[in-house]
Amino acid sequence: MAEWQLRYDRYPDLGLTTSDLLRIKAREFWDKLPCYARKEPPKFSDGWLVGFKRRYGLKERRRHGEGASAQINEESEQMMKEIRVVAREYRPDLTYNIDELAYY
Repeated sequence: MAEWQLRYDRYPDLGLTTSDLLRIKAREFWDKLPCYARKEPPKFSDGWLVGFKRRYGLKERRRHGEGASAQINEESEQMMKEIRVVAREYRPDLTYNIDELAYY
């Protein structure tokens, strides 16, 4: 379920991952998994949803501006990992917020 959510979020054109969507997909997965056949499905309540999000560190994020149209793929994720490694070399007082940035 968590893997599905992460993959879904890579494609901003599909829309946001809402709580209702997570519940719907959880129910679909429950119905499709043979190990749960003939078992009554859980209610996928608010408590379940809170626990699921906490276990997997999921947070609701809204996409704005250019970020809303960004297509996330393995190459862009690798670039972000490289940027984070380089950024760790700098102290917090040397960190700045910049509107446009290129990584060289």
